[in-house]
Amino acid sequence: MEISHGETATMNEATEKYPRQWLVVKVVDRDKESGQPLKVKILFNGLDLNSVTSNIELDDYCTIYTGPIPGPKRILML
Repeated sequence: MEISHGETATMNEATEKYPRQWLVVKVVDRDKESGQPLKVKILFNGLDLNSVTSNIELDDYCTIYTGPIPGPKRILML
């Protein structure tokens, strides 16, 4: 499956193509009941949120992380 930037893809296709990455997308189609994105137009992708969003000059976009949601971190100070 090849998805080029600017191409429309389902959320499953985008997640498979760009695992554990930040995506900047324009939502093309949403689920009518939940409002969740179903199809998106991929604008940018990368491993670091700041690098992906730093050069964006768009008004209407979403950022999505395609990896697992990290759990809480515990810090032990001695």
